[in-house]
Amino acid sequence: MQKEYWGVWDRAAQQFRQRTHRFTRRVQLEPDHVHVRDGDTEIDVTFEPCSSFEVYRPANRAYIWSHKDYCRTAQGTVRYGGTMRAVAGVTFVDISAGYHERHTRWRWAAGVGLDQHNRLVAFNAITGLFDTPAHSERTIWIDGDAQETGPVTFSDDLSTVSFAEGGTLHFQPEALIEYHDNFLLVRSYYFHWFGVYTGTLPGGIELSEAYGVREYHDALW
Repeated sequence: MQKEYWGVWDRAAQQFRQRTHRFTRRVQLEPDHVHVRDGDTEIDVTFEPCSSFEVYRPANRAYIWSHKDYCRTAQGTVRYGGTMRAVAGVTFVDISAGYHERHTRWRWAAGVGLDQHNRLVAFNAITGLFDTPAHSERTIWIDGDAQETGPVTFSDDLSTVSFAEGGTLHFQPEALIEYHDNFLLVRSYYFHWFGVYTGTLPGGIELSEAYGVREYHDALW
């Protein structure tokens, strides 16, 4: 089953648009470009070569794989209804594939912002997928330089994520993409929030301003 979705959260106007489709090609992703055209909404964003890495993990007799890009020079336009926005900043590109366990559940958080020294910092934290003690996808970027972190722990309500080395992030949700599929043998419960992060990262990094996403997925496939 193939599914695609997109979301636009216009914080200044407090406007949220989102849509989910099966078996369509309204979302187009290329190595340096993402384009969405769906009704009265169009997203067109380009980005320069990124800081990238890949993670591979056996899954019983199969495998799962993920490719991550962190791009600091994204720019483009977003149009919805009669509103046009120019956008510029950081883009995360997250591509996963493979043969997952029959029951897969993950919690994920990612964001970007400025710290107390006015440095550009970003983070990627996860449990349930690619979360081995080492060689995981958990990463912090400081002015573009990447370093892996230790394991993380999410609170039950996903409002906080804490790092083994010290530091806790707090998330304030603002908008939500949500869908539920139940085909008896195949089920999926998915939640993807946009919002604001506050708190600290490992190494005494204090977020002065940060925005990002939080995700929960419980799937039987």
